[in-house]
Amino acid sequence: MDSALSTINELNLSTSTPNRAAYKVFTTASEVTIPVVPELALPANQTFSWQVVAYGPNATVDEAAAANELEAVSSADYAGPAHAQTFSASRTFTSAP
Repeated sequence: MDSALSTINELNLSTSTPNRAAYKVFTTASEVTIPVVPELALPANQTFSWQVVAYGPNATVDEAAAANELEAVSSADYAGPAHAQTFSASRTFTSAP
């Protein structure tokens, strides 16, 4: 399922417990599964916080990355094409033991 037209979602996962870790996943989908990357495995039995930041409009994730287009929006940002940024509430989960 895709999110709002031209929106890129940035999933931020992090923990500050003994096995510190942080991950970012970029997608145009409204649902995501944390990728399994053997070299960057999630630490076991750790509490993570997560939040989604949405940026738009953007054509594709690849084009936005190539053009450095995922930029923060401020109230002083009146130049250039219209764009937006929004944040979800921060939530937590615990990784498997």
